[in-house]
Amino acid sequence: MQPFTLPIPTRRHMLFACSALAVTFGVAGCTDNMQTNSTSTASTTTASASDQMRLIDDARATLNSFTSDPQNRSIRDMLSRARAVVVFPSLVKGGFIVGVEGGRGVLFARHASARNWGQPVFMGIADASFGLQAGVQSAETIMAIYSDRALEKLLTDKVKLGADVSVAVIGAGGGAEAATASNFSGDIAVISRAKGLYGGVSVEGGVLAPDDAYNRAYYGRSVTPREILAMTNTPSNSVQAMHTTLGR
Repeated sequence: MQPFTLPIPTRRHMLFACSALAVTFGVAGCTDNMQTNSTSTASTTTASASDQMRLIDDARATLNSFTSDPQNRSIRDMLSRARAVVVFPSLVKGGFIVGVEGGRGVLFARHASARNWGQPVFMGIADASFGLQAGVQSAETIMAIYSDRALEKLLTDKVKLGADVSVAVIGAGGGAEAATASNFSGDIAVISRAKGLYGGVSVEGGVLAPDDAYNRAYYGRSVTPREILAMTNTPSNSVQAMHTTLGR
């Protein structure tokens, strides 16, 4: 019998996780050429336009995967009721002693005067927890934002989930009915599919904030989330495809 050993998170996952933590907190200290200069609360990394296009495409693939799964039929109802949606193609959590969870995603909100979806706002989420932990978890995650209050907070500043706004975590493969019920009173419903040693993705205590560097790289200038949502210019093909996937 082989002796039991705890798996070591891969270098790629740990560097990704360190980078994700820096996205929201502006924390330096990740090594192996991962040094950053903090120029923004939301992001400290250099971004190129192709990175944002890839993230939009990955988010659409994630959303397609969720909505096409027969076990997740209620997600379509969640999207139809949502004021805004944030899709994270991959949240990563891993480490020894310090567990790091984070990733980048993209937010789409409905225009206030219509049901149609607006231009993308790039977001980052990060959370650090201390304890004896081992393993790596990757999770596809969708956040349906139901309240105007929660959306306003997200557009104004970084938000601590579970503290600044209420969060209901729902398991994939059914269970979304609670978030589609007319009496659902939470600010944000979260549904995820996780892989790895951790039992599930935890967003309670996570900090969600606009990713200034990604937004600036995509739009070619410094722009606030409110300015993005007010835009009425024709969206790119990737964004139009995402709008189609989001539905009405």
